[in-house]
Amino acid sequence: MPSHFHVLNYGPGQCPECGMELVPVTETDNAPVYVCPMPECGVATNEPGLCPVCNMHLKEYQPEASRD
Repeated sequence: MPSHFHVLNYGPGQCPECGMELVPVTETDNAPVYVCPMPECGVATNEPGLCPVCNMHLKEYQPEASRD
């Protein structure tokens, strides 16, 4: 059971609230995650909208698309 399900990170890392290792989205309940199409922005969120860094529209994360 995820205790800090609201914590999202673009890539591996640790939870800033408890220090535990983050798990890939594919190992969770697969709730929608939206990411900036520009990886250098490093934006991941659970709400659609605009990237706060570059103002591009966030795209729903598709695990199979990330393997291209």
